[in-house]
Amino acid sequence: MSEVTRATLAHMQGQQAQARARILRRPEVELRTGLSRSAIYALMAKRQFPAAIPLTAKAVGWLESSIETWIAERASVVTQ
Repeated sequence: MSEVTRATLAHMQGQQAQARARILRRPEVELRTGLSRSAIYALMAKRQFPAAIPLTAKAVGWLESSIETWIAERASVVTQ
C-alpha cells in the first residue's frame, strides 16, 4: 500500500470517527426523529429513547450514533 493510500485511508477513518462522535442538540434530534420535545423526554423517562449527555449545567445533547441507531431500530420494526 502506498504512502498516499495509507494517508487517504487514515483521513477517511478519522472523518468516520468524528461523524460517530458528533453531538446533536435537541432541535436537530427533533428534526431527525419527528418527535416533539415532550415526546423525547417522555420516552427518555421510560428508557425507550437514548439518554441525553450533559454538556454544561444547562445544556444537553445526544450522540448522533445513538440517535441513528434508535431510528434504525424503529425502521426495522416497521419492516418486520
